[in-house]
Amino acid sequence: MNKKNILIGFLFVILAASILLISSTPANTSSTPSSPFKHTKDFRNAEWGMSMDEVVESESLSPIQIKYDTIVYQTYLDFFGTLTNIGYTFRDDTLYCGTYWIGGSYSNPTNNNINENKDIINTDKLFTKINNQLIEYYGDPVSKEDSEEYSIYRFETEKYIIITTLIIDDSVISVSFIDPTFN
Repeated sequence: MNKKNILIGFLFVILAASILLISSTPANTSSTPSSPFKHTKDFRNAEWGMSMDEVVESESLSPIQIKYDTIVYQTYLDFFGTLTNIGYTFRDDTLYCGTYWIGGSYSNPTNNNINENKDIINTDKLFTKINNQLIEYYGDPVSKEDSEEYSIYRFETEKYIIITTLIIDDSVISVSFIDPTFN
């Protein structure tokens, strides 16, 4: 056998071993939707202090509304299981808050709190799911307030003040991430 045939045989063995190793590695078959609460940046792809133009450039969606201090997007997010509004709030063209919310005036009334299978979303269960995941990521809330009309949880970290709200009669849930250094 010459050196060329030995080298080709060696490369074939390495290729076959690599294919075997890759095919035996389990794929990520998790059916759990990815969390919207773990951001590599401050909120989605945006950083606190960005201008409205910079946020629009950072977001992969097209805005459904831009007002003097707010940009609103809308998309289906698997974690929530329904059409979700995404809002960015600014003061003096400086981003200080990002919010996810379900229901309310920005939702299409025909899709309000209905998932892609046309099932009505149980907002109590979803609110519990949201808060349980935030507790897992950020620890227990620093405050909770529950009444017949609403529930509010507040979490605090170095990077965020997080406020979750459930308005019971309107079936509206919001999760706001706020820059803790913003005055």
